[in-house]
Amino acid sequence: MSRTRILCLGDLHLGCRPSRLPADVDRASTSVAAVWRRAVEAAVEHRVRLVLLSGDVVHRANRYFEAFGPLEEGFARLAGAGIDVCAVSGNHDFDVFPRLSSLLASDRFHLLGAGGTWERLTLSDGDGRSLLHVDGWSFPRRDVRDDPLTSYALDPPDDGAAHLGLLHCDLDAGQSTNAPVGRTALAAAGPGAWVLGHIHKPEVFDLTGGGWALYPGSPQPLDPTETGTHGAWLVEVDGERIGRPEPLPLATVRWHDVAIDLGGVETGEAAEARIVRATRDAVADMDLEGEPEWLLLRGTLSGRTGAHGALGEILERLTESAPLELSGAGARSRLVELMDRTRPAVDLEARSDGDDPVALLADLLLALENGEGRGEERAVAPELAREVHAGMGEVFETSWALEVGSRDDLTAADERRVLADVAADLLDALLEQKERGDGASGGHGGADGEVGTP
Repeated sequence: MSRTRILCLGDLHLGCRPSRLPADVDRASTSVAAVWRRAVEAAVEHRVRLVLLSGDVVHRANRYFEAFGPLEEGFARLAGAGIDVCAVSGNHDFDVFPRLSSLLASDRFHLLGAGGTWERLTLSDGDGRSLLHVDGWSFPRRDVRDDPLTSYALDPPDDGAAHLGLLHCDLDAGQSTNAPVGRTALAAAGPGAWVLGHIHKPEVFDLTGGGWALYPGSPQPLDPTETGTHGAWLVEVDGERIGRPEPLPLATVRWHDVAIDLGGVETGEAAEARIVRATRDAVADMDLEGEPEWLLLRGTLSGRTGAHGALGEILERLTESAPLELSGAGARSRLVELMDRTRPAVDLEARSDGDDPVALLADLLLALENGEGRGEERAVAPELAREVHAGMGEVFETSWALEVGSRDDLTAADERRVLADVAADLLDALLEQKERGDGASGGHGGADGEVGTP
């Protein structure tokens, strides 16, 4: 049997616009449609025989018309090169793909498992010999709480051709509404490899028995949390053997997180210099694959610093009024966000001794950060956390994030971080106010380092 190449793509979300991009980016070149066109050309260039799409190809039903043109153009280009397309629908496009498939009817386009039934595509060579069997299942509705593998009953092929599964699902997710599937059941189902959809982070992992499963991820990152390299994956099939997936970077945007420690920094000027230096070093060390047009950076500031109160102005200047741009990675690199996770330069243990607001805030910070502090403050923190959870949930439900996740994604760590940020800001303000008041009455600084109090 001859070798067969496959290009695997997942979670395109055509019609969805990547969020948080700078205002001056070229919207056309950074669109999902642009990366889809890149993928089509890559399939032709690498002479693949089949393109697999693992669901959520279209963002939502109301993106139908935005998706139709790029899909029609891409499918026609692939068909002209003798390349088949095999797809399943996911929770976002369960109602769109069947409609599109009727308009894009072609001998080269195959939508598997419409209506929630398992279906097999057999790819053959020019002599009618089987090259590959693909078993697929599509979402029949938006919410699917049952494991689709419980209805998988296709007979195993016996002609010596490779056997692969195509499924949009939530792996090892328990009570998920997005077709929860267990890893053990996936390994035991029959196909020697699986191409999955739903998770936007690219990942390939081994299954018991020697097979593998692949989440291709979103080919174009849709928000800043989708960091790292994105694109498609190449798989080579040789007889019954299915090779391990190889990444093919295609995204025109790459997000990268930069950790910046401001511990011990005493002034705003020194803090800004350290931010610029850390960001520049991160860009200089990067080796970007796939030649993205934009490298977008998000910095997270940490550490206890005397510059804590001056960071607001610095953050606004470096990311908005005079955005920091750097060179050296082969892409246009820009710092687009700075998240302040620093703490005031203050001895929390010493400040927590007392009953005034400063002491209570210091003790709350100790409780949140280290699980330490007086018992009553530790008891207050969960109550506050529950209120924060409710408030964050309301914000989350109005954001785009709900379309790729759920309110359940809010973690205890998220809540503690929000509480700690608010408490640190209040503590810093109280100490500054106290310092100004003591200065007016002739007081002088104490021994707490950068923040002087009596």
